[in-house]
Amino acid sequence: MCDKASKFRGHIAELSGVSSLLGIAAAATTAGFLKTIARTGKAAKLSFPIHPHMLRHSTGYKLANDWHDTRALQHYMGHKGIMHTVRYTEMAPDRFKNFRKD
Repeated sequence: MCDKASKFRGHIAELSGVSSLLGIAAAATTAGFLKTIARTGKAAKLSFPIHPHMLRHSTGYKLANDWHDTRALQHYMGHKGIMHTVRYTEMAPDRFKNFRKD
């Protein structure tokens, strides 16, 4: 049992070495991920702090703006009701700019 724990600790140390080379040493934890997101926002010189949930919203807006089906987007985002998904299409003012009129 002690041998397995030792191997596990060695594996974790090995992964930490690889991730630190990539500049994401702390990203294996929730706190590390939050710090990585915050650093990315600062590096991008955004005028506001960013948080991980913004990734979810930006994905919704991107998919809506790329003309993905709203029901498919609802399923992808895991929304129970369509009204939670519709906000992504409402926030895209030019979504129907070239929409064909019959």
